[in-house]
Amino acid sequence: MNHVAPIRLIAVLCCLIALVPPRGVLASDPAQDLEYANALSRAFERAADTIEDSVVHITTAARTQRVRRDFFGRRYRVGRPRLQPTGLGSGVIIDEKGLIVTNRHVVANADKLIVRLHDGREIEASLVGADEETDLAVIRIDAPDLRAATFGDSDALRVGEWVLAVGSPFGFDYSVTSGIVSAKERSLSRDPTEASYQEFIQTDAPINPGNSGGPLINLKGEIVGINAAIISRAQQSAGLGFAIPSVVVRRVVDSLVQTGRVERGYLGVYMAELSPEQRRALRLRPDEGIEVTGIEEGGPADRAGLKEGDILLRINGREVIGGMNRVRNLISLSKPGETIALQILRDGRRIVKNAELSSRSALLGYAEIESLGLAAQPMTREISRRLGYRRHIPGLLVMRLAPGGPADRAGIEVGDILTAVDGRRFTTPDEMRDLLSSSLGVTTIEIVRGRMRGTVEVELE
Repeated sequence: MNHVAPIRLIAVLCCLIALVPPRGVLASDPAQDLEYANALSRAFERAADTIEDSVVHITTAARTQRVRRDFFGRRYRVGRPRLQPTGLGSGVIIDEKGLIVTNRHVVANADKLIVRLHDGREIEASLVGADEETDLAVIRIDAPDLRAATFGDSDALRVGEWVLAVGSPFGFDYSVTSGIVSAKERSLSRDPTEASYQEFIQTDAPINPGNSGGPLINLKGEIVGINAAIISRAQQSAGLGFAIPSVVVRRVVDSLVQTGRVERGYLGVYMAELSPEQRRALRLRPDEGIEVTGIEEGGPADRAGLKEGDILLRINGREVIGGMNRVRNLISLSKPGETIALQILRDGRRIVKNAELSSRSALLGYAEIESLGLAAQPMTREISRRLGYRRHIPGLLVMRLAPGGPADRAGIEVGDILTAVDGRRFTTPDEMRDLLSSSLGVTTIEIVRGRMRGTVEVELE
């Protein structure tokens, strides 16, 4: 028995010696290392060549005019308006007929958009539509021989995968930087309960001012995101860049092209994050799943049979990983009226429920006034009281504006109360639509803003 321990020790030593490679095996082959590096370099080159002709440089300008105030404090303009350069950014051609996707903040408040193509042509662009909640916009140019980029699936990206950020940083034409996917489903909101439709791919590929609106591409040269933001006190790349995922971009772009706005599906649930302890008890991965904490009575989730305490795992086959923003975005990928498949965890069993989505605007009581590019709701006595008015103000309360739309250009703001069209009063959206339909060209709209009353001239589309 005394010989057993030494025998075991000798056996272990023999195994360790056998695992030690011969001299020279650990030494790398310089030629092989160089070939690996060249192969990666060629992959970068092919991806950059694929996207090169599709990336554009965008310059914006806005009309400025001197403003003075009269005796009563009312503002009026003097002199002739002048165009002043206001900004620059990037974009990417997504359709050979001239559609270009970029960031909303690149084109916001611009009266003139100039697109410079990779071959040097400069063409004036028009705004198709913009979505403030995702910071995306679509513009259009009329030009021959355009090369459209191809979309990839951002959900197929893996953390650690190589990506390239393309754009015009600091105004320099066509610049390519490389990095990896650092994280997915990132939210820049500090409040996880805040309703937001923004989620981001995080990358360490350098993204600088001017890159906004340019594409983030995979090594196939496919668009997997639209560069949107950096986090840096110096406003230049610090290894923390963010791009809007392509699955979100495609949905928003399709809606903007079709209708000029984005109407999002609405499920009607209240949600909460799961704790690490809950996920371990339910045998879920970190960051997987969202708990349903309440159901809106009569809403889509209620009609589909969802219950308080259900855990949302998948929406239309896409995993719920990354928090409540991920759920909102997955739902918003479908339009009102469409049916989505919800995989839930209930009492230890995974089941699927189908829900027909409603319109968020309709449920909130908003009505679209398309000719003005705004959404509004009728004023009630309760709303008048809540806004601080001693007496009821009939009209429509502006709840949302389409960026660059007629109302936005005229200076109408969210929170304004619209009371009359060309001197004729209205109290419902249908009444206002009827009055607008009989108006030609420039229309005068009376508004109430706080304690002030006035009129604005709106050029209808």
